[in-house]
Amino acid sequence: ANNDVNQNNKYIYWMAWQAVSGTVAVGVYTGDGADDRTIEISATSNPASIDFQPSYVMVMPEEDEVVGHRSADMPSDTSFPLDNGGAWANTIQGFVSNGFVIGSDRRINRNGKNYHYIAWRAVPGHIETGTYNGNGADNRDVDPICFLPEFVIVKANAIDESVHHPQ
Repeated sequence: ANNDVNQNNKYIYWMAWQAVSGTVAVGVYTGDGADDRTIEISATSNPASIDFQPSYVMVMPEEDEVVGHRSADMPSDTSFPLDNGGAWANTIQGFVSNGFVIGSDRRINRNGKNYHYIAWRAVPGHIETGTYNGNGADNRDVDPICFLPEFVIVKANAIDESVHHPQ
């Protein structure tokens, strides 16, 4: 009955995905407040997955707080909220061969708090990340995306909102 997800006469967009071994991992971890902590994506922590180095990670606090996200193309040790707001330091810090590294910031690693994550590995023709320089032109193609995406998330800089668009 919550208006955010079921308001009368409000059109709601949704997406769903399934963990795919070696490509998409879905998991949970409990925060411990430690800096430089590796969250492993493996059969041990996520039975539906095998080790892989993600290209994009989204972390969602279990409580009602802002979701953080980072792609491998974003500046080191920087994540961004999915709403408007500046860059977060000491949150999703980077990517390693079997997962991602988080910092001690409370939005990503508060002691005793549960966090859910989705990690994607770039797969040519299916999942890609990248960068481009804006030029202000309308109807601009973004190269080198080699497929017609069904969902896109764009983050311009530290102060602009993330924008997402389902097809």
